[in-house]
Amino acid sequence: MPIVPVSSYCSKKWIFKNMWDKLEIPKPFSKCVHYVGEEFYLSKEVKMEDAIKIVKEKIHSAGYKAFEIYEKKYNKNSKTLEFNEEKF
Repeated sequence: MPIVPVSSYCSKKWIFKNMWDKLEIPKPFSKCVHYVGEEFYLSKEVKMEDAIKIVKEKIHSAGYKAFEIYEKKYNKNSKTLEFNEEKF
């Protein structure tokens, strides 16, 4: 079964910091970019720790790609924001 990494970046959001995944909900009228990465597969031989690491890397990569697209589309003339992987 394929695994598809999905992530997004929004200009304004509520962040639930006390939740295990730091849930983010876009605020009304915020600008958002959603990114769907390429599907990938994990074999049965992969150890659980390695599988978790691979999935996290793919999701963080999708988050960075969403951030890059947001920057190109919406922040052409303003100061550059920094991507913080800890938020993903």
